Amino acid sequence: MLSFHVSLIISAVVLVSAIYDFKYRIIPNWLTYPTILIGIILSLTPYSISFIECMYGLAICFIPSFLIYVFQGIGGGDVKLLTAIGVWVGSAAAIEVMIYTVIAGSGLSLIIIILNDQFWVTIKNSFKYLFFRKAIKQDLVITIKIPFAVPIAIGTLWALILPRHII
Repeated sequence: MLSFHVSLIISAVVLVSAIYDFKYRIIPNWLTYPTILIGIILSLTPYSISFIECMYGLAICFIPSFLIYVFQGIGGGDVKLLTAIGVWVGSAAAIEVMIYTVIAGSGLSLIIIILNDQFWVTIKNSFKYLFFRKAIKQDLVITIKIPFAVPIAIGTLWALILPRHII
């Protein structure tokens, strides 16, 4: 179980990131880099998770998010934010954060698709691509970008507030 102080710090970081990303479409380095660095330094003290647990959390959050970044699914700030969360929460909570973030991101994407009257177009294009491998005409596709720090914040708060059920 994470300490109250860690939960409070991570909650503040993800909430500031979500607001900043929603407003400016960027997650600032002045927030993510110090959070990563302080988390690693604290893991070397008896007042936090162990250094090994810190590195597991880092790897669990960094590796999948970096692969998604490489394929242009999320931005670099999202990768750094998830890495910072992993450093502070360790492996078990990092897995939950990642799972809850995917659920929150999927739900938010679905809501945005529905609100933009793109639900049936998306279903039709997905069906064509999945079953017939037909290329989708780019002029028919509306690109909707969401500030991904919002689902990251939802997923992180979800993992911090709810009791451990997944792991």
